[in-house]
Amino acid sequence: MKRVLVFAVLVSFMVSGGVSIASTLDLPRTGQRECFDTSGTEIECAGTGQDGAIRAGVAWPDPRFVITHCGADGPCKKQESDCDNDPSNDVVTDTLTGLMWARYAGAGTGTWAAALSHANNLNLCGHADWRLPDCCCRHRGCCRHEWRPT
Repeated sequence: MKRVLVFAVLVSFMVSGGVSIASTLDLPRTGQRECFDTSGTEIECAGTGQDGAIRAGVAWPDPRFVITHCGADGPCKKQESDCDNDPSNDVVTDTLTGLMWARYAGAGTGTWAAALSHANNLNLCGHADWRLPDCCCRHRGCCRHEWRPT
């Protein structure tokens, strides 16, 4: 029964023309300024078609990283100074990606479960929806079993 229903939905989707969604996305520049041959030797960029020659994309925001000073109740009304003089309440935002993290994550090591519990119970700068990134031990040097705040 399930297979027949899935097949009917697919046929209906194909007959009706489906849904077409199109949009554009402005990607930031890669920051690449040099060009390289297949052996990794730096070469002149002219005519290579590499990122170092083209330098396509939108300019990175300036400043790239912004600190938001916060108190216990959320962002400070005046951002010129830290309203509670406690940088552990502040957050940093990457204006290129929109990612945000705690300005001071703490020190020491612990288990993945402890880090997850900390993130799930964190209320920082008016945000209570913090999460841990899914990291890969092999490529990023961190592991699900150990927590090392930076």
